[in-house]
Amino acid sequence: MALTGNLAQEWLDSTTPQERADQMALFQGKLSEASEWFNVDRVFGNVRNQGRALIEPVGQIQGDDDKSDDYK
Repeated sequence: MALTGNLAQEWLDSTTPQERADQMALFQGKLSEASEWFNVDRVFGNVRNQGRALIEPVGQIQGDDDKSDDYK
């Protein structure tokens, strides 16, 4: 499940009531299948790395079969 930027911020806010967070997850989230998945270089996960090169694609979009294995 994925939330839009504004909903994600609200969901993460510690003042958001549990009932509201549950409702967002149940009724306002989008299925992860609706997202595009991209391979990223290992340098992406290191906070010391900076620069535009980090957002450049490095490979092909993975099919549905590969999503669960690549992002555990």
